[in-house]
Amino acid sequence: MKYLQGFIQILTIINLILVININALRKNFTTCDFDLEPIEDYIEHLPELCQNIYKDSSLLEVKEKATTESNLYKEYWKKLSDYEEKNNNGKEEYKLRFEIYNKTEIWICDTKEIINEYFNCLIDIRKNMITELDNQINPK
Repeated sequence: MKYLQGFIQILTIINLILVININALRKNFTTCDFDLEPIEDYIEHLPELCQNIYKDSSLLEVKEKATTESNLYKEYWKKLSDYEEKNNNGKEEYKLRFEIYNKTEIWICDTKEIINEYFNCLIDIRKNMITELDNQINPK
């Protein structure tokens, strides 16, 4: 169990690069990692707000957006990890990571106060991150 908790903490640190205040829900919010499988095994380790989004059927649209965002980040992370494994013997490429985050301006999502707008912003940014990564590792 300690391994699982440690694994989740590592994923959370890596995957969650921003914590924002969503005034509509009056809580600090993080991305939810709904891509973890099986999610039922991880849900109790996620932030309380994510647990509520997952369990509350009236928040289905929010849950779908959170899941989409998580899956897009997972796709980005996989491409980045594969690139680092192939080109850097598995060493993390921080310069590339910072360039992508700076170019995609992920911090603009901090300004979104309504949760659906926040997730829409993150979804757009995650798509841009994938495109930017593709452009960096496969220049035309």
